[in-house]
Amino acid sequence: MTRIQHDSPRGRRAGLTLIEVMIAVTIVSTLTAWVVGATRDMGRITEANALDVRLAREGREALARLRADLQRAGIRRVDMEGVQDDDPADDLHFPHVYYDGVPGRARRSGGREGLDAPAFQSRGHEHAPAPILGEEAYAAALGLEPGETLRQASLILALPADQDLDGRPDMDVLGPGGTAGPDGIPELDCNGDGRLSQVTSDLVHPDLFKGLDEQRVAIDPLTRLVWSRNEVAWIVREGPGGQRELVRRIRDQRVAPSDPQYPFRVEVIARDIDWLDIKYAEDLQFWDRPEDLEGGADPSGADALVPANALVVTLWMRGLDRQGHPHHFRTEAIVRLPLGEQRFPEAD
Repeated sequence: MTRIQHDSPRGRRAGLTLIEVMIAVTIVSTLTAWVVGATRDMGRITEANALDVRLAREGREALARLRADLQRAGIRRVDMEGVQDDDPADDLHFPHVYYDGVPGRARRSGGREGLDAPAFQSRGHEHAPAPILGEEAYAAALGLEPGETLRQASLILALPADQDLDGRPDMDVLGPGGTAGPDGIPELDCNGDGRLSQVTSDLVHPDLFKGLDEQRVAIDPLTRLVWSRNEVAWIVREGPGGQRELVRRIRDQRVAPSDPQYPFRVEVIARDIDWLDIKYAEDLQFWDRPEDLEGGADPSGADALVPANALVVTLWMRGLDRQGHPHHFRTEAIVRLPLGEQRFPEAD
């Protein structure tokens, strides 16, 4: 006997039809693609934010290091050669700000040229400047005129001596045995007992790079402040793989020609520095609205001006994310040079 089977609603619901399977697969695929895309976008946003945070942190830290040097510097002439003498002809003017790696070069056509350019060139300060990769973005941000080019800045400083590394500038105010009157020998604390003196233990240090060395210091005859003859330079160079590096380098007379870093001892301060811009504050015009001044409007109508003995230092950071998109960060400071003259000397 043949059994005849009849379809029932229950039998038809026992499985999924092909159309239902296709619809389910489409929905799952769409949800999966959305989740993957959202996850990828979140990853890109997180990576971009991390890059921006890193550029900001490293830029501020680098500017803090540079400011620390400037806040110990001054506008002055220093005898940089041999035993100190009274002839100003061999003195060099500091700070020396120059552009595109050539000492003496001005920031723009008709601008202020640095003094003593041949002397600084002969002392090895000329260098190949790192190209500014984000020039178009910076020009747009600054509202520069078409065709106006940017120049990579460099800086050479003279700093007070601190031969005993006690955190205080060296001074020459006493004579032998603590008698009154300077004698050309600074009072140091090389033995670390907290007392400045001219006894042998305070003047002679076991580390040859510390302690008294009359060949590398110059004493100001008026203030008796001891200046180091080591020239501290800040430059931006192109490092390995084309990465930009902000470098602090010291021209120390004790560095032998056989030293691989001759004539400089080099410290890399930060990477991803695309553009170092330095301007003389007195060459710029800074005004505040009278109502922004402390105490309200100035009845005389005088403007608030940046001190003449200040430099405006700007660091422009540049980094690329994984997609090759550039990210930029700008940090800036107006730094007054506390020691020496109150105005920068005019170029010859």
